Amino acid sequence: MRKKSSHIKKDSQVKTLLKPENKTEIWTISNILTTIRILLLPWIIYFFVLNTRRSQRIALILMVIAALTDLSDGFLARKLNQKTNLGKILDPIADKLGLFSVGILLIIYRDLPVWLLIILVIRDSFYAIYGYTLLRKGVVPEAQLPGKLTTSSLALTFLFYLLKIRVVDTIFLYISTVMIIISMIDYGRRFINARQGLGWK
Repeated sequence: MRKKSSHIKKDSQVKTLLKPENKTEIWTISNILTTIRILLLPWIIYFFVLNTRRSQRIALILMVIAALTDLSDGFLARKLNQKTNLGKILDPIADKLGLFSVGILLIIYRDLPVWLLIILVIRDSFYAIYGYTLLRKGVVPEAQLPGKLTTSSLALTFLFYLLKIRVVDTIFLYISTVMIIISMIDYGRRFINARQGLGWK
């Protein structure tokens, strides 16, 4: 009975962390930009799948816009002091949806290696499990420099594969692979610290 009560308390704590304090916390500029990035994704997929020269250009333009929102939302959140728990969770979700969707398209329509996406799936599966564990302890994981650099290197890798820029795409493929491993090690270290009550550092 005590164990069941503990689980209910932890689940309630997760809901509290995810629940915005007010509407202002939901509609911050950074959260709006993140939402726009998510809403652009179906259109990127649509124009990419059309697979014409014109549609591919439109898809590329939309990808660039999405990348710009990714670069600016975190910066604006810090600059305007609008960092929220919702934003900390929404931003990596948007990143993962974008990377997986575009990655699958590049595997189908370009020659992006399947193994890169497999590594990403393994990494993000651990992230999801660890992240939920931390939420139940009252800690909201926040993206750090290794993770941000990994996302940037993957975005460049995908861009070079999309534009068929040979040699450079392969170089960035392996840079991204190394960055994924580094970000996993960094996340694991921070997870251990958080479990020991030392915070997300």
